[in-house]
Amino acid sequence: MIQLKWFPPSWVQISTRQARMYIDPSYLKTYYGKHPTVIEYSTWPDPIDGLPEPLEPANIILVTHHHRDHLKKVTVDRLRGPDTVVFGPATCSKELGRDFTVVGEGDNFEQTDFSVKAVPAYNTEERDCITQATRI
Repeated sequence: MIQLKWFPPSWVQISTRQARMYIDPSYLKTYYGKHPTVIEYSTWPDPIDGLPEPLEPANIILVTHHHRDHLKKVTVDRLRGPDTVVFGPATCSKELGRDFTVVGEGDNFEQTDFSVKAVPAYNTEERDCITQATRI
């Protein structure tokens, strides 16, 4: 069984019975149903990240790139367990320091229940989207 959990705006938790992976852990946007305000924690200073307590530690953390909506060190640190392995491109070194494994296009690696291959990707522009509803 695989379980997916989305954390707005841009990160995901993938869990199996044996392992847990987070992709692009950063901050959260919090929406309150009875209040019109959206709280976006990206502009708040560390250690504020808006994460619920407690959040399960990771076996593996993948970071796709260094932009703040895909990487926040305080969040990565909160999700680390004693055996967590963090992977990301070299551009993440300013934020993460030396405490991660650099991966590049075409690299393959396995960790617990997960097999990962690094592939090239890019950000879409608003103009590239047909409608807001189809935006990725």
